[in-house]
Amino acid sequence: MNGNYSIINEVKFAEHIFEFIRFYKNHQRLNEEIAGLREKRFYEFGTEKIIIIKRETFWIGLKTLQAFLIDNIHYVKRYSDVNSLLTEFDKLEEEFTNDSEYSKIATKLNKGITISEAEDVDFNIMYLRYLIRCFELGYKLNMLLQTTLMINIKNQKELIFRDERQFFESLANYRTYLVDDLSNFRVKNTFEHFKRILGYYYTYKVLFLAEETLLMDKLIRIMYDILVNPETVKLIKESKKPLANNQEEIKRFSVKFKYGLCKIYSQTNSFLSERNILPKRKTRQNMDFTLI
Repeated sequence: MNGNYSIINEVKFAEHIFEFIRFYKNHQRLNEEIAGLREKRFYEFGTEKIIIIKRETFWIGLKTLQAFLIDNIHYVKRYSDVNSLLTEFDKLEEEFTNDSEYSKIATKLNKGITISEAEDVDFNIMYLRYLIRCFELGYKLNMLLQTTLMINIKNQKELIFRDERQFFESLANYRTYLVDDLSNFRVKNTFEHFKRILGYYYTYKVLFLAEETLLMDKLIRIMYDILVNPETVKLIKESKKPLANNQEEIKRFSVKFKYGLCKIYSQTNSFLSERNILPKRKTRQNMDFTLI
């Protein structure tokens, strides 16, 4: 077994692997649930409820994040880190709870009241900010678990997962899901497409180097600014009409925004390749063409 791994026996190694896979899958599910891309199942007074977390019910997203933190916080070594994470979550929850503007618009939507275009723009901006802060908290916990729950090595560039099949199959399924979504890009669903890409990025962000993370965060910020622009919001609404007058403008936006999402996806995969999780592009493979 590789000497870089601080594993004393096969039983301990297996326990790390099983718990790592559980954490990885739960982290992926967390990202999808809080973004409203997967059904959220929970029990309330002994009764199972199944919902989709929307921007007007995002308080459930915060509770979902809190449950994720509670489930894994005991793996964090230092009390100062534990306190920092919990304090940051408490601050986020307090800000959200006391956000009267967000609450006012959410109440209207929950009552079936139509909101104005200006309110819709403001609500999207506030919602995305809260969503990204939740993604970041999950990412920070993931980073802290690198020296406890995860199989730790000295050089992150040498990272090689020992449970290749489970991890790769999960990643492969996620990639298939994403490329299907990107290939079926629709302007009217731009908001959902962006959230899916965010979830994919934040699931694997922990594996990137600092300079890679800076590059990706900058690219995501550019896409975010485009998405919350009032002109974009107006264009997305127009695209939902069967006979929109500005079809050419909608097509130009579609090509531009889809390209940006594809760039985030491909760059994420490129960095995963550098971590030895996906094959490197420079690797030469010998192929027997007589079999083709």
